[in-house]
Amino acid sequence: MSAGAPLAIGVALLAAQAPAHAAPRFELDWEAPPCAQAPSVSQVLGDDAAGHARVLISEEARGVRLEVVFLAPNPGRRVLTVASCAEAARAASLLLRLGATAAQTEPDMTVAPPPARE
Repeated sequence: MSAGAPLAIGVALLAAQAPAHAAPRFELDWEAPPCAQAPSVSQVLGDDAAGHARVLISEEARGVRLEVVFLAPNPGRRVLTVASCAEAARAASLLLRLGATAAQTEPDMTVAPPPARE
């Protein structure tokens, strides 16, 4: 493998070791070149976060591409192009924090009754 080739880290990082009772945990799949180190999930999200996300960072001719895919609890995807691996890692941490703490909201499907006719 060459020095610029992405290093796939297929290890799930857990926010906390699972004690006897089931504690919330956030699973993070991180695939990036060596220049973008995976953050500590507990430092970024705290110990109460639960969910699953995948981060893909790749070096391209026009910059560094960052893709964050949220699998749970709120599915979603964000893609950015930034100038450096360090910026990609910082942006990934911010997106993870925002995505993991976002409240899942259901759209209000209530239909208002028509106005009364007189």
